[in-house]
Amino acid sequence: MSRILPTALACALFAFPAHPQSFNVDFEPAVATYGQPSTTYGAAALSPGYWNPVSQGSGTSLVATSGAPTGVSLANNAVSDAYWTQNWPGTTGNDQALLDDFEHPDDYLITWTFSGLATGNYEVYTIVRSNNVGRLRVWVDGSPDPVEYLYGEWNGTYVEGAPGPGFPNNFSNYTRHTKQVTDGQIRVNIEVADNPADYVDANGIQLVKDGEILVGIPQCFGDGSEAPCPCLNSGTTAHGCQNSAGTGGGLLVASGTTSPDTLVLHASGELPSALSIFLQGNATIAPVVYGDGLRCTGGILKRLYTGGASGGAISRPGMGDLSITARSAALGDTIPPGERRYYQVYFRDANPSFCAAPAGNTFNITNALKVTW
Repeated sequence: MSRILPTALACALFAFPAHPQSFNVDFEPAVATYGQPSTTYGAAALSPGYWNPVSQGSGTSLVATSGAPTGVSLANNAVSDAYWTQNWPGTTGNDQALLDDFEHPDDYLITWTFSGLATGNYEVYTIVRSNNVGRLRVWVDGSPDPVEYLYGEWNGTYVEGAPGPGFPNNFSNYTRHTKQVTDGQIRVNIEVADNPADYVDANGIQLVKDGEILVGIPQCFGDGSEAPCPCLNSGTTAHGCQNSAGTGGGLLVASGTTSPDTLVLHASGELPSALSIFLQGNATIAPVVYGDGLRCTGGILKRLYTGGASGGAISRPGMGDLSITARSAALGDTIPPGERRYYQVYFRDANPSFCAAPAGNTFNITNALKVTW
């Protein structure tokens, strides 16, 4: 016998996770030679997800690692800000995308301030590869952790600096500090240790809130970064293609754990009450037009769950549903540990004046999410 939950309780149980607060920042010129790292890249914090390109110190609105927009901003106090590119030997791929462009302000001490953060405990990773001035020292205001010194060198891996000016590790390239946030801010200070006449360099900063490592890797964005949407209807950063409700595109993220399987998929940015279908595939493909959006989920496809959105959002599995791995097994696709599966949610959008056939169709789709079980 099924039972219907009161609306308020159902919304509380299945609501989209509020205000994700982990961030990846890549300092680089406005026209970047190497671009941003991919969403699979975890860097020093081992925290993959969306990378925010930051090329100004006056204030940048940040997107969380999940791809969700936030009210968090980032600004610095540099006297004269500048961003450079340097083709360092030994860096390729994602390492090169992060480490071979950098902030180079006309100052020997800068402070980067994150504002609008939720209350909680954070880990702060400050990454410096592009340093030609000797050692730098880094500290976070209000952190119980001491000042750490680093050299800004690279030998193919991330190496943490250490407290005290006399440590022997010449290959250090990041620092780690903890901070309990109660006032919405984190202030990261980077200073030249040996020669105050020289300039500070910085490649990136990662914030990880309360151990909030991203579950799954977002990909297949309809924001124009991977492939054009069928009606040039690009969505906002890291979302699916825009829809007729003008939400910025569907967004898919996940919460929970893969072992044990408590994973819940959360789709938002749909039409208010759209019929939604949760799709699983065992392979990823190049983006193909799918309705008014782009699909990258391929291989053996399974429709895991179906339901109607509420306020443009829907989460599954819900109360009474099989877990994702149990549902997949029931549909004939048992998922062994370590295997990858890919997820997207497609939803009804039958507005006849928005992205009509043959370019589009009567439905749209979120970004994709890669999960390693």
